[in-house]
Amino acid sequence: MEGAEQVKAAKPYMQFYPQDWRADEKLRLCSLAARGLWIEILALMHRSERYGHLLISGHVPTDVQLAVQVGAPPQEVSAMLAELQSAGVFSRAASGAIYSRRMTRDEKKALIARQNGKSGGNPSLRKTKEKPASDKGQDKGEVKPQRPETRDQSRREDKPLSGDGLPDWLPRDEWAGFKAMRTRIKKPLTHRAEQMALAELERLREGGQNPAAVLKQSEFHCWKGLFPVKSSEAPASPGVDLFERKYANAPPRTIEVRQ
Repeated sequence: MEGAEQVKAAKPYMQFYPQDWRADEKLRLCSLAARGLWIEILALMHRSERYGHLLISGHVPTDVQLAVQVGAPPQEVSAMLAELQSAGVFSRAASGAIYSRRMTRDEKKALIARQNGKSGGNPSLRKTKEKPASDKGQDKGEVKPQRPETRDQSRREDKPLSGDGLPDWLPRDEWAGFKAMRTRIKKPLTHRAEQMALAELERLREGGQNPAAVLKQSEFHCWKGLFPVKSSEAPASPGVDLFERKYANAPPRTIEVRQ
């Protein structure tokens, strides 16, 4: 039951780096068919009860069972597995289960990051020791009042969220356009970058800026960041011709024709 819950909670995607895939010298020693089998195995290991390990219903599958999963003859699967193992593409656990060194290493890093997040952040970046209390003012019987929570902090904690986890005030179409632009310029937003962008957009909104106009401005100029809109007019659509925008307000010119 526990394994089924882990499979159900698995992410519908996994990190895949094409450049690393093609640069793997061990993998390049294998045939195209063997590399195809390996990507199928990676997909199975992503949904495994133990991430990065080839397990089906908690057990190490036989070559025949793996052949059923990938839709290939058992003899071919056995030969391709031997080819991959001979090239050193994967490792085997004490139980005999095939596992990916890269996937298990990445999962370990992710687990450490989640634990650090629950503890308040990376311990190497935050102070591990509190500063000793100062004796200044104690002799005089003074009690330093604690800093009250600001109204801005309480407002941020109570901000309403929609079903998609985004703030209600966020214009969905403009936000989607901004994210698509970042992907188009090869600078896609990570989860952390999305949170930082939303925080900056909320700060601009509280300063009187229109979130939709701010997002359109960055999308139009292909800016990675979000900045206040200086002009009261919303930025033009990216489909408008640059020549027309440049000379739209230019005064008419008289052309003299000599005969």
